[in-house]
Amino acid sequence: MEFQSMRYLVLAIFTILPGVLGVLIFGYHALADWHDLQQAYIPFANAVQSTGL
Repeated sequence: MEFQSMRYLVLAIFTILPGVLGVLIFGYHALADWHDLQQAYIPFANAVQSTGL
């Protein structure tokens, strides 16, 4: 039984943990980029709105 639990620990360390960390890091950067895109869109939307299009 000891060997079986060791296999699950190795599986978690080398596959599951990096995957979860990758998702968290990707999510953080995606949300930061989304915020920047929203902020950059405001002047463009105002310019379009002021032209009456």
